[in-house]
Amino acid sequence: MFPGLKEDQTMNGFFKSFGQMFHNMNETEDYKDLRNMVQQIGVNSGHFNENKNPFDIIENAYKKFGIEHFDVNQYFDKTKNAPEWFNDITNEYVMLDMHGFKADKVKVTDKEKNTFKNTTEDASHSAFASRCEFYITNDDKNYHKAKAVFQKLGIYTIVLKPSEFIQYYNLFLNVKSFDDHFISINEELKRIENFQEQKYESGESFGWVNYTDQYFFNFFNKILIPNSEVNYALFILGKENPSRSYIISHREIEAMLKLFADKLGSDINGKSYFELGEINSNENWPGRTWETNIGQITIKRLNGWFQMYFYPIEKN
Repeated sequence: MFPGLKEDQTMNGFFKSFGQMFHNMNETEDYKDLRNMVQQIGVNSGHFNENKNPFDIIENAYKKFGIEHFDVNQYFDKTKNAPEWFNDITNEYVMLDMHGFKADKVKVTDKEKNTFKNTTEDASHSAFASRCEFYITNDDKNYHKAKAVFQKLGIYTIVLKPSEFIQYYNLFLNVKSFDDHFISINEELKRIENFQEQKYESGESFGWVNYTDQYFFNFFNKILIPNSEVNYALFILGKENPSRSYIISHREIEAMLKLFADKLGSDINGKSYFELGEINSNENWPGRTWETNIGQITIKRLNGWFQMYFYPIEKN
């Protein structure tokens, strides 16, 4: 593993050796040897199947040697060289590959070069994808490893192959007009079985919530039916982010707001399309409010959350 260290057992020799090892893993087939050594713990590609969590299989292999809760992160400072969320994902991803789960091909010839670098690049792609709603990949091994890592870390980025994304798009994302979005909301409200009660930390009921596969007005993917004692809105649309490191861009808000402005025109304050700079990162956003012939529509950001409120016209 450490070429040249035997001949120069000094700190300088160690750093030179470590640098050479890293070079060899990225340029030669040395990663294959390291992976074989790791798998001597008693787990390899033959131990995994679709019905079992790969991380559980790896942990159970270490338990047989008296090692409880094996965690690769304990050996590294996760805050150095990259953000912690990035290191969390890439470390888990590489650990899966090292133990044989959907392991990448390692082969260097005149015609191809597959080394450890391929695995680390795929791990990086998966990490950056965690900041998005969807991750589309046609690499089967990357597909399965990314899904497993996201599941372990509680990241809800949807991992799809291109053909799966086309199906998802046709089922849930192929809604064009303002009216069609409202129709979709109405249909979703009828599916009472999909709603679950949501409570405050105090235990008081806020209402009922449904996390959807659809993105209403190309943005909102959560419907809340509030308790009338808490809020008079008939329903509230919210945004459930796929991970704690997800960032909402101004373009998303701009595109969502355009649907409303094109349909409803200027709001009660004379505002319509999104204006660059009107949202400050640490402040609430008053957004837009329209009075329509069916009720009041309000879009705003409160305590960091973008929401749309619909208050129907009261009738006798």
